[in-house]
Amino acid sequence: MFKTFSIFLASFISGIIFPYRRKDVFERSPVKWRVLGIPIFSLLGIIVTGWTLLMSYSYLVDSDLGSNSPVSLASVALILAAGIVVYLCSYAYSKSKGMDLSLAFRELPPE
Repeated sequence: MFKTFSIFLASFISGIIFPYRRKDVFERSPVKWRVLGIPIFSLLGIIVTGWTLLMSYSYLVDSDLGSNSPVSLASVALILAAGIVVYLCSYAYSKSKGMDLSLAFRELPPE
């Protein structure tokens, strides 16, 4: 279960940062609502990040759930590390072929 939370957590944190990091894309979106000048996207990201951290903490400290065993924690670390290694290898391979993967994330694809 903790593996799922860690993946969601990365998405939620990205959601908090997105309106500020990619302001041009956010401003063109149909859902650029704000509450007290703060993008609703970021506010929702903060709420779900807090909830996810709370749930992750409960899974880590409650041994009855079985998610804080050494095998479970090692598998989470291995999955996260494998994702980073695959991305870095893919990035290096594409860069050697003359393609810049970072350009794929510069703009949303047309609908």
